[in-house]
Amino acid sequence: INSMYAKAEKQIEVLKIEEYEKELEQQKMELSFLQSQVHPHFYLNNMSVFYAMAEAGRTREIKQLSMEIAAYFRFLLRDGSKLVVLAQELEHVQRYLNIYRIRFEDELNYSLICSEDCKDALIPPLMIQTMVENSFKYARQPDQVLTISVKIEKIKKDGSDVLSIVVSDNGPGFPEEILKDLKNGVNVAGHDGYGIGLSNTIKRIRYFYPEKGSIEFLNGKYEGAIVRMELPYQKNTAE
Repeated sequence: INSMYAKAEKQIEVLKIEEYEKELEQQKMELSFLQSQVHPHFYLNNMSVFYAMAEAGRTREIKQLSMEIAAYFRFLLRDGSKLVVLAQELEHVQRYLNIYRIRFEDELNYSLICSEDCKDALIPPLMIQTMVENSFKYARQPDQVLTISVKIEKIKKDGSDVLSIVVSDNGPGFPEEILKDLKNGVNVAGHDGYGIGLSNTIKRIRYFYPEKGSIEFLNGKYEGAIVRMELPYQKNTAE
């Protein structure tokens, strides 16, 4: 009996340690997620835009930009460890792009294409927005209109429903060094800030979909970066 009791006590201790480590890993992931969303330049640049618009008397644009930014921050500060409905994520992505369209007017084109049968899917928040933001930061080129495309559809893979998400742009594509590291599974977070969002997205896919989700990085045949994600389709059942 004593031996059995000691064995049970040891097993309980091991379970406690495993649960603690799992909780610690989740906290680290959430902290990393939040850190990746803190962009002081984004806030400061928008304040400068507000000032310039006020000087020019562009009241209507100030109102529109204020509403877009307020809604953007509200979504940004939600719990990063909980899944969101795809339709909500797309609204946030459109809001992000609207902010920049107001600021840069004719310098940005974008398309968001999503099949109706997958808008009720659940995905990690900011999964798509992070890739769109990456395109905006690194694909813009002088004297060229930036075009960002997001295409989402539900496909069949190995007999299961899978959410296919493709984000592409018409920029110069991923630098060869970073693309090589991404394909080899090397952490790219140290590349002058270039890979922080990419690395965090990879970690979050592994966290939410261990051995089931995937992300692929490649350059287009003629131009642009392409990010292809495949996530298990999980329907929102909440009323």
